[in-house]
Amino acid sequence: MNSVVSPSSPLSVMHVVSGDLYAGAERIVEELAIAQHAHLKLRVGCIVLNEGQLASNLVRAGLPTYVLDERRLGVAALLRRMRGLVRDHRAQIVHTHRFKENVLGALAAVGRAPSLRTVHGAPEFSRSSLRGWVIDALDRFAANRLQRRVVAVSDELAGRLRHVYGVRSLSTVPNGIDPDRVIRASTDTVPELPGGIRIGVFARLVPVKRVDLAIEVARRARERLGADVVLHVFGDGALEATLREQARGLQGVHFHGNTLQAPAYMRQMHALLLTSSHEGLPVCVLEAMSLSVPVVATRIGGIPHALAEGECGWLADASNPDAYVEAVVQAVTPGELRARKISGAVARVRQELSAARMAQAYLRIYEELLAGSHRPAEAAST
Repeated sequence: MNSVVSPSSPLSVMHVVSGDLYAGAERIVEELAIAQHAHLKLRVGCIVLNEGQLASNLVRAGLPTYVLDERRLGVAALLRRMRGLVRDHRAQIVHTHRFKENVLGALAAVGRAPSLRTVHGAPEFSRSSLRGWVIDALDRFAANRLQRRVVAVSDELAGRLRHVYGVRSLSTVPNGIDPDRVIRASTDTVPELPGGIRIGVFARLVPVKRVDLAIEVARRARERLGADVVLHVFGDGALEATLREQARGLQGVHFHGNTLQAPAYMRQMHALLLTSSHEGLPVCVLEAMSLSVPVVATRIGGIPHALAEGECGWLADASNPDAYVEAVVQAVTPGELRARKISGAVARVRQELSAARMAQAYLRIYEELLAGSHRPAEAAST
């Protein structure tokens, strides 16, 4: 098995990630891979399932990117191709993201390199069906028997994963971004959005995101302020028709679908609203902090840490809509409190939640795994 390499021989990492979506997890993988290449000079490769924005961005950044079309390749062919790429890249670490990629990437790494996974959010599949039971069993087997470390993006999520997987080799690495990349992306030309006070939701339209609650909060904030408060919803998903029906007849709710220009629209917002029932550490929160957009979010996952327990934004409990309304009112009202929290958020994302800091934390984990790769995963240190 490979040992820790010398500075003259850069460590070689292969990321395995889905590319069918370009959501929070994919954004973080992009930030991590680019930071590892740019700041740490690692030899980074990426296996991406499906063409899409993620693969395009990685190629544009100059990273070796191998796209495997899972719609055309069966499981056996995918695994065979992955093992060949891990071998050809001479990967010393295989780093996986999301469920299918965790299982396939772990199998592809067997006998070639230690592997680890990052879990970006709580598992969303249920064991109530045979398919759910099989998925859960495969996931647990890969995590506990094939991979050397499970990394959570928040301590709260790590606690959940310890219960789900029963693994002892758990670490926490908060997500990070490059604020300057976000600021540059925010200068893209996009249409000017309506609303005297604009509140943004950037989320998939699925149950866990509780966009239904965001619509209700915006309605109440509009009544409370007696102003032209407009909720702008960016994202798509299974609940779109239901949410549109909820918003029918209400003033000031606009659905824009998914966008690849989120920062350019986000900079037009007077506040970001996130009402999820569970999260890891959403990239939209970090982007808003970078763009001086006040954040109102659920007190869950890594969000309290990102917002310094409310010093750099507003936190609310999902069971209390009135708390969100009060927070939104404060977040959009000019004054010393708003200015102080915005200033704190800008500084915090640069100092504590940067992509470079995230990359350095993962490097330490990689080196630990290489130094102790002879030990079974369940005996590895946390």
